[in-house]
Amino acid sequence: MHLTLGNWVLPILKFKRLEVTYENYKKKLEFYCQYQDRCHQEVHAKMDLLKVPYDYREELKQYLIEENFLNEKRFVESFVIGKFNQSHWGNIRLTRELQARDISDYLIQYGLNLIDNTDYQEKFLIALEKAKRSYPDDSNVKDKKKIFDYLKRKGWEPPLILEYLD
Repeated sequence: MHLTLGNWVLPILKFKRLEVTYENYKKKLEFYCQYQDRCHQEVHAKMDLLKVPYDYREELKQYLIEENFLNEKRFVESFVIGKFNQSHWGNIRLTRELQARDISDYLIQYGLNLIDNTDYQEKFLIALEKAKRSYPDDSNVKDKKKIFDYLKRKGWEPPLILEYLD
């Protein structure tokens, strides 16, 4: 069987649908959690996307936790270190993003404590230099405001930003 599309002749592929079983959902969720550390909220969203029956959800979640596929402490560690090192996010942005994922305050504080103060200052200076390259006239009030807004969006504390802008 073929489908004609202009000058193109495309074969119609028949895909074999996987059975809707507990084991198939388990395998999909295992792979999803192995690929990258996930939080509980992301796993729930994936279950919604896969249309996992409600009968299986708690059992699957419990299995993922017991087999260490789902570990929020590990998620917080990788999230904080990754976003801090790669995206140059400050504490405010990190806290906000973790709260949006329903992470407990205890784990958020644990994650923020992983960042060394000297590293924090260094990353801030890197973010500040990047912002100054975009707006080179930092004596101009409008450019200072744009630099301030950029760093604030990145989650850096306003007193810290003002200290370096003045």
